[in-house]
Amino acid sequence: ANHIEKGLGLKGGEIMEHGFSFVAPKKDQPWFLYLGLIDTHVTWRAKQPWLDRYDGGYKGRFAAEFGDDGPTGFAKDLNEHEKDHIRALYDSNVSYQDDLLGQMVERLKGWGVWDQTMLVITADHGDELWEDGRVGHGGSEREILIHVPLLVRYPALFPAARITEGTEGIDIMPTVADALGIPADPEWQGMSLVGLANGTGGYPLLSVVSQYENAHGGRIGHWKLKLIGTQTPRLYDLARDPGERDDVWGKPSDVEWKKAQWGNAAAVTSRFAADLGE
Repeated sequence: ANHIEKGLGLKGGEIMEHGFSFVAPKKDQPWFLYLGLIDTHVTWRAKQPWLDRYDGGYKGRFAAEFGDDGPTGFAKDLNEHEKDHIRALYDSNVSYQDDLLGQMVERLKGWGVWDQTMLVITADHGDELWEDGRVGHGGSEREILIHVPLLVRYPALFPAARITEGTEGIDIMPTVADALGIPADPEWQGMSLVGLANGTGGYPLLSVVSQYENAHGGRIGHWKLKLIGTQTPRLYDLARDPGERDDVWGKPSDVEWKKAQWGNAAAVTSRFAADLGE
């Protein structure tokens, strides 16, 4: 259960304690625990002391929460001060969940199993906070919604590194199975990230997203392509245009493909990245 259920408001700390109550009796045995710490999902409810740090003294109509509970859903008539406060509401929940993560790590250390535990942290999406006129999620395929963190902590197989190649949520299950020595099911769509974390793999890897089967996006390196229904494709250079505002599809380019050095466009070589300064 979580507070997506309207009016419930269950906090991540309660979810975490309930989850750990299942594994505590068997903490010295192999166990698996999924925790949906979902405070950053609407409705956003104030978390202290962080809200006072980010926007203390606010006395308006969204002092405690903002979201889609109630008959009217999201309020539409917000002024800029109210929007800033709602951003602070959201940030207070990010900080609250970060604090819970620290508590979780300390719990595992106290049990003596921290270095034997694989911890995977990710999200299914982000949220827009009026960067392009929208609030919430499900309204676009912008990076602020789909470029979410994926952190894996397991020293036995994952050396400390920041991997910039494209990965997807469907890669998590094959990664966990690989760490357990379980063969991948041929029907799985994702791939194990153990090899990538240890320096094997090429450049680049494609990340794909779909929005209600009507819009699709793909990203390789800093290039992102969007296909929306029957519209003309849209192409963005995120290195130069992180806000995805300048569609360069069909515009002249001074790049001529060098297959001898760069390989096939579907599986390019590392020379391609080096030549383009990546």
